[in-house]
Amino acid sequence: MLRKLEEIDLTINEGPVYEVESCNSKSHASKSPLAAIELNFITEKIENGCFVCWFYNEVQIGFIENGRLNFCDGQERDLTRYLVKGRFFNESSELHIFRQNGGFNWRYREDSEGSDSKFIDSHQILWGTRNDELGNGWTKSSEKRGMGLTVPCSMKNPENNRLVLITRSYITRNTLGQSELCDLRFVKFAEGVNGKHGQQKH
Repeated sequence: MLRKLEEIDLTINEGPVYEVESCNSKSHASKSPLAAIELNFITEKIENGCFVCWFYNEVQIGFIENGRLNFCDGQERDLTRYLVKGRFFNESSELHIFRQNGGFNWRYREDSEGSDSKFIDSHQILWGTRNDELGNGWTKSSEKRGMGLTVPCSMKNPENNRLVLITRSYITRNTLGQSELCDLRFVKFAEGVNGKHGQQKH
């Protein structure tokens, strides 16, 4: 017997596993691939926020401010030549660009307008139990061995807390009336505190 989403108890003894929330949201997708990635195409949609970019030879995390992509090393990248996919986001929207068939397709989702949508936010714990404040809102998270992540998020208690990436999964109903996830976007980097989160600088 199928049950409505509102009737499902998503809890365990210690409290809720996920909290289903609602917002107005709409999504736009490219009708034809982009031949190149222009910076203003990104910043017109995400004026201020953060990004995660997967290049052929590296993954870079940074923030968007005053029409610029700010990487932790201060260097610029050729997006058209080297980008495989990128997520440019803030708390209200995300632009997802990905290389496909010789060009770039994209999806833009905005939560400030559109139809009523249900969603679930999740806190993805990032790599690294050692957090070093680098100044200007940057934190490097690492272990004694292996890689490290430099993230545009300051921490109030770096010795005891972990950096998290908050993601949002959107829920829809299929033709059978069953609930399923239809889209996912990045929301913000934050300081995880016992399942709760703090403030992102950008």
